[in-house]
Amino acid sequence: MSSHDELVEILAQLRAAVRELRLRGLKQAAKFASELVLGVPDELRAQLRGGGGAFGRFDGADEDDDSDRYDAASASFDAGEFLRAHQLLASARCAPGSRAHFLRHYALFMAGEKAKEEMDLEIGVTGAKSERSPQRNGSNPHLKALYLSLSGAYQQSELDAFGLYLYAVVLKRLGYRTSAGRADVPLSAASTPTHHPPDAEEEAVLSESCPWMFHLFQAHALLDQQQNDAARQLLDHLTGLFPRSTYLVAQQALTSYHMRDFDEAQEQFERLALADPHRVETMDVYSNVLYVKEDKTELSRLAHRALKVEKYRPETCCIIGNYYSLQNKHDRAIVYFHRALKLDPNFLSAWTLIGHEYVEMKNTSAAIDAYRHAVDLNVRDYRAWYGLGQAYEILNMYLYSIYYYRKAAAIRPYDARMWCALGGCYEKLHKGDEAVACFKRAVGNQDREGVASYHLGRIFALRSEQHEAAKYYQLHLGLRQAPVALLGRGGSSSSSSTSAGASDSAVDDGAHVLVLPKGGMNISVDTPQALAAILFLANYYKQLGKYTEAALFCNRLLDLQGPEKEEAKALLREMRSLEAAKVRAASVAP
Repeated sequence: MSSHDELVEILAQLRAAVRELRLRGLKQAAKFASELVLGVPDELRAQLRGGGGAFGRFDGADEDDDSDRYDAASASFDAGEFLRAHQLLASARCAPGSRAHFLRHYALFMAGEKAKEEMDLEIGVTGAKSERSPQRNGSNPHLKALYLSLSGAYQQSELDAFGLYLYAVVLKRLGYRTSAGRADVPLSAASTPTHHPPDAEEEAVLSESCPWMFHLFQAHALLDQQQNDAARQLLDHLTGLFPRSTYLVAQQALTSYHMRDFDEAQEQFERLALADPHRVETMDVYSNVLYVKEDKTELSRLAHRALKVEKYRPETCCIIGNYYSLQNKHDRAIVYFHRALKLDPNFLSAWTLIGHEYVEMKNTSAAIDAYRHAVDLNVRDYRAWYGLGQAYEILNMYLYSIYYYRKAAAIRPYDARMWCALGGCYEKLHKGDEAVACFKRAVGNQDREGVASYHLGRIFALRSEQHEAAKYYQLHLGLRQAPVALLGRGGSSSSSSTSAGASDSAVDDGAHVLVLPKGGMNISVDTPQALAAILFLANYYKQLGKYTEAALFCNRLLDLQGPEKEEAKALLREMRSLEAAKVRAASVAP
């Protein structure tokens, strides 16, 4: 199939899906499919006005006997009168798989969700104590009735794609994790590939009959599993099919955020805001990016824009909360994060951010409670697991910290921060070998801050393994060593200042010398860790008799104030004395 024919088929499927999703009251799924339609190039959409149905039941065979009754029920549903919509269809003859059959059950489900929200609100107003998980405060009273009705139709294979979807949601809410529950959604997705709501309640492998939708789902699942490189490749491929899709731009921005490429994420979110200026969805993640970059000006603009677009959205509240947090107004930030939870008690990001704020305020018990809410909602939220580890580390409960840090590391095994945190706890428990293993894992996963390399240098120095310690301290300072033979042949490192100890002692072809770009003047001295590394390396090279390198490290400390400066001066005096003694010894030698 050619690329043009593939796009024609995709457009026909999407247009048919939008119509059918709207008829069934699935507003979020209809919005999702509509955005994908707009992602198809304008020229092709102009050529294919209308579009026919591509799915078996979309061609008009699904008409109900009493369309007037269905229209009345649909209108009641849209008005939020869910029980009335259910009652209007309860007495009608609804064939399994028909629109009326689905709407009757879906209206009952939504009526239960509305009752659950009202119950949660009453609990909050009266101050009644509830269980920790927000999902347990209230429950949908109609789930069992829906299960009994839908399970019978499922056993008879009478449910269509939409019925299978609703049945899977009911099973999930009831806590079923059986193979039957897992099998429902693949059938639904294969029958109607565009039925993929943004909250992605279903987790399934889609049919190969619709590869583009399979790739959309796969990219979402890969992001959820923190497999960001694979997700980025799929999203790049999908952008070729939907070059103007704002959904794909948002997913790409989320990928960059999870990969901690904040500059790229900011550029993508700015492009998204330009294409869709009234968008609020995912903009709370953009506020996280601006928070990390400490861009107060842009975060302020984003907060004002979100307020104008939709004031009472959890995303807007989280954006404002991040703004106040960046201003160190943690109390006000917590107020807005709680406001987000009043709008949506299951808004995961708000629970995690509340935990972060309480950690900043040293209120560890409240932080732990917030983080536990977050992991109740999503067990794959590595930020909440990591936050729990931090909270227990503040309490000096390192075994608990290790448990939670390992949970976070299992979700993000390629994130150096997780391994640094684990290594720090093992070190505090005097488990040096485990700490070294964790820090080495962090170094192997691009420890950008140099935390792991510093700790490795310190541990090896305490063990009197000077060469290993020097290697990691040099790594912490951004230095490296190169073979003398390579430098002598005019290799790529020869342009750097390589004041290695060639003047101090002869070296053979297999020896390595320290490469010091710009004569060592670019070595950072702005942290206590860097100062400790420089002092160690100065002593290390002095003991090796390589006074030139040792002097360079000492010279970096002479502009500072404090004991390090005096120690550097003492080292320089000692090396000058040793050099003078060496010269005198050479002059009297026969």
